[in-house]
Amino acid sequence: MKEYQPQSLVQLKALVKDESVYLGDIDTNLIADMSSLFEPDVCLVAVIAPFLAGIIK
Repeated sequence: MKEYQPQSLVQLKALVKDESVYLGDIDTNLIADMSSLFEPDVCLVAVIAPFLAGIIK
């Protein structure tokens, strides 16, 4: 049995971001849709965007 069994995509994203978690220890059977797993988080983009506004034209 795998060490981690996330119940939602949010939980899975948290595990994937945690560098101390070995990805092979994650059981993803309960996650039906992983299409947005590696998309940037909206909150993070909202925080970073103002800082990039002066750099990217």
